[in-house]
Amino acid sequence: NGAAIDNNIMRGDIEGYKVNATDVGLSGAVIGLFWDNETEFTEANAILTDTSGENGEFEFTDVAYGNYIVREIKQPAGYALTDESYTVTVDEEGEVIQVKIQNQITTFDIAKTDITTGEYVIGAQLSIIPLDEEGNPRLYRRWVNKSQFNGWRSPPAK
Repeated sequence: NGAAIDNNIMRGDIEGYKVNATDVGLSGAVIGLFWDNETEFTEANAILTDTSGENGEFEFTDVAYGNYIVREIKQPAGYALTDESYTVTVDEEGEVIQVKIQNQITTFDIAKTDITTGEYVIGAQLSIIPLDEEGNPRLYRRWVNKSQFNGWRSPPAK
């Protein structure tokens, strides 16, 4: 009959949360939305980016029909950058896709070893003395190397 045919692109939303290992929301993470064939996950290569809010929430709205990757591209302070990619597909009008990105804290182990042998220095006294808010040193932890590595690991970031 010659009438025009409407051809509207389906669109949906991608909502997510950036959380720590105990599901507490983390603010300050930069999350990127990428084409599904992207292999380099940078802000420059992202289609869209969002920074996680106070409760860890982020969102990409009005995303066109298709396959995408959601990935963290900058981690919150005190946390390790996750290398996990989350594949999502927008294939229904008004669809809302949920994504949860979980991080582990940045950890490190401390022990005294001999530079020439790599062996633990038994009896070495070690201390961690960070500066407080006013710039004054304060003892945080002190220990003595035992006969083997005593496994001290950094505490969770607050």
